[in-house]
Amino acid sequence: MTKRKAGHRAADPGVHELAAALPRGRRTHAAVLLAFAILFSVLEVVSYRRESATWDEPVHVMDGYLSLTADIEHPALLRMWAAVPLLGLGIASHPERIDPVTPSDWALNDLFVAAHDFLYVDNDADAMLYRSRFMVVILGIVLGCLMYLWADSLFGWFSALGVLALYTFEPNLDAHAQLVTTDLPVTLGIFASVYYLWRVLQAWRTRDIICLCLFTTLAVLVKFSGLLLGPILTLLLVAAVVRRRVTWSRALILAAVLAATTFVGIWACYGFRYLPSSNPNWRFAFHEAPFATEIPLTSAMVRWVDERHLLPNAYAQGFLLNQARSQHRKAFLAGNYTETGWWYYFPAAFALKTPVVLLLLIAGGAWSLRRFGDAAWYLLTPVVVVFAVAMTSHINIGVRHILPVYPFLVVMAGAVIHELVQRRRVALAASLVAASALEPALVYPHSLAFFNALVGGPAHGADYLSDSNLDWGQDLKGLKAWLDEHGINHVNLAYFGSADPRYYGISCTFLPGSPGWVSPAELQLPRLPGYVAVSVTLLNGVYAPTPLEREFYAKLARRTPVASIGHSINVYRVDEPWWLDLRPR
Repeated sequence: MTKRKAGHRAADPGVHELAAALPRGRRTHAAVLLAFAILFSVLEVVSYRRESATWDEPVHVMDGYLSLTADIEHPALLRMWAAVPLLGLGIASHPERIDPVTPSDWALNDLFVAAHDFLYVDNDADAMLYRSRFMVVILGIVLGCLMYLWADSLFGWFSALGVLALYTFEPNLDAHAQLVTTDLPVTLGIFASVYYLWRVLQAWRTRDIICLCLFTTLAVLVKFSGLLLGPILTLLLVAAVVRRRVTWSRALILAAVLAATTFVGIWACYGFRYLPSSNPNWRFAFHEAPFATEIPLTSAMVRWVDERHLLPNAYAQGFLLNQARSQHRKAFLAGNYTETGWWYYFPAAFALKTPVVLLLLIAGGAWSLRRFGDAAWYLLTPVVVVFAVAMTSHINIGVRHILPVYPFLVVMAGAVIHELVQRRRVALAASLVAASALEPALVYPHSLAFFNALVGGPAHGADYLSDSNLDWGQDLKGLKAWLDEHGINHVNLAYFGSADPRYYGISCTFLPGSPGWVSPAELQLPRLPGYVAVSVTLLNGVYAPTPLEREFYAKLARRTPVASIGHSINVYRVDEPWWLDLRPR
């Protein structure tokens, strides 16, 4: 009898050979991707139909429909894309309300109030949200297909299946692939650009160059973080030249083509129009006070660009506004507060909100990549750049700001699957993929609130993070269902979000901390005895102006809630005023 080497278990050769022999032609790929698209769409649609609008969605939907670029915190393309299915709905819009408002007041003060009225007063909010959200789901499908194709090229078909499964159930990508926000689209743009650069440098094909230019332009036109492709693609091109994968002349030509197509794409997205709208009185000038003194170098640069009309006014000034807003932003991490951020915030958020098995697969994939030559450069460089920039940022409000790293890391995990298949451990590889999907499946459809088992799951998420990591205003529908189930006709509500509780039939007393579209006259102390529902972001006091106001809800948070709605809204039964003798801790 032949002895097996120590440390190597017997494997079923039939399973291994089946995996190796599975067909990988175009029909197989098409069948796999069609099945993925159907499953992904079902999961996303079922989830988003259960959730109210998150903070940013009404603004994106409104601006897209009005075809204005007044929301200049982000470029315009995602909003326009999401508004396409709304064009035939006979939606009531009132652009005349905007013209009397000054551009700065609109961008800084009136935008969210106008978006609230557009969705919840003038129109049917959910009818618009459902259609616009599905447009983002389509982009999520495209991202999954590209991840599958790249993994197949690098690691083989069986590993590509594993990568596709990991992507389908990854909770952070899943959560943002159903929201009308810029996070998933810019993630697609960055990933696809790097993928097509890899293809171009493998074989210089015109169709791949066209796709590279299109996705690079897409990234830059949906969110300013898409500009990170500048250093990412530059580093990859320089590395390719040094490693003699491409000549300097070709690299420079490719860089020039990318710059030119992106420049033209920006102007095309804004209708080759310098001013934000047809109203000649509308012109943003954020390079003047106060930003001129807060960020003088960036203000001077934008002034120079704007005075020469080198870019559309809304795009150049929007970049400045985005930079200015990033200087100070209230944030929460494990009971601590800041306005200037922590360098370790995003590594911590990533560790807390990524499934445990996926973390292990990513670590193993990073080690295994050493066997795959240039692949390591393309998969790791974007991750390093995004993390490096994020860790110097003052905006610490959500793991979504590093969402672009996830597709690269998930594809990287495919290297582990490949290694296991090569060692005839197909069953183990499949088990790891299934285990990675199990943890988020237990939280579905509340993927936005996912936290991994290292911190006890989403039930303990509010102890560590807040805002869009957990509570982004998405659970009004769940609150209404709970109230109806328990026969409760009125609730005292402190809601962190942009949706309108009254739209869902929630009779409520608006408490301090409610959204800006709630008038000061509507803000009251709670009617007691009764039920008090508070968003966990307000319970954590993230945006409370003073320690005393933070303690207003902190005292309530120390009680045991009677219900937790989607892990983002806590409901308490309160008989007496809890804020008496209020003192800051």
